[in-house]
Amino acid sequence: VDGILLHCQQHPQYEQTAKDGPSIRLKFPEGGCTAPCSARLSCGHTCQLSCHSWDPRHDEYLCRKVCGKARPDCPHAHKCKLACHQPCGSCPDMILAVLPECGHSQQVRCGEEVARVVCRDKCSKTRECGHQCMLICGIDCSDQNNFCMAKSSMELSCGHPKIVFCYQTSRTQECITRCPTKLECGHPCTGSCHTCSGGRLHSVCGQVCGRPLVCGHVCRERCGQPCLCQAKCQTVCGHSACTRTCGEACVPCTEQCLRTCPHTQCTALCSQPCTGQLCCQPCKLP
Repeated sequence: VDGILLHCQQHPQYEQTAKDGPSIRLKFPEGGCTAPCSARLSCGHTCQLSCHSWDPRHDEYLCRKVCGKARPDCPHAHKCKLACHQPCGSCPDMILAVLPECGHSQQVRCGEEVARVVCRDKCSKTRECGHQCMLICGIDCSDQNNFCMAKSSMELSCGHPKIVFCYQTSRTQECITRCPTKLECGHPCTGSCHTCSGGRLHSVCGQVCGRPLVCGHVCRERCGQPCLCQAKCQTVCGHSACTRTCGEACVPCTEQCLRTCPHTQCTALCSQPCTGQLCCQPCKLP
């Protein structure tokens, strides 16, 4: 026979021939035969392993079946749903309980002290300010530190109305009404009643100037700033073009002046006034 003849220690009638490790694990998965162990554990459940010779008293075996026992500290005797070898602990089941403070019904964890549960239902009380409470029932709306968040309209010292939260009506408020003044530059003021001190001190105009300049371009600086043209300079001569902005002084061209005719020629630089008299000699037409 190819292999070794092996017997089960618990069931000697079971014998199999094995020739290597894989065949042993297949025919003797837990060291014994393939029959179920069927031993009754101390918890009352049955061992789920196949026949095994190790740990015969099941002192090391961990039962993984659902516990199913009534939790000892659960007032409703809910059954434990954890694995049998795990400690049951406190009951996690949710129950519908009536809260003693308000009489509302609330889902709470079984065994939780009901008096300490915060009611999450909407409060139906009217606050001292006259508004309907917008908090949950479990928050004391008589406590001034729990602000009333209802919207209220109040008249400011400047005469403008402002919508604020109810708790803010007793505090100094800044008026955010837009200033209606037209500034000296012609642009409307972008400040508010508060930032402009009620129309006495206006904010700096932040719009583009837009005035036409002597160069023909439009000023793109912020209103109130010196008008400096930032467009590209358009000055050119027969030698080169200016690379500066229109608002900057051009660099004088130092090349020889190109003004010449068959009778005379300018001896000045390109950027200087031409020398000599204008040529009055008759031109020779072709």
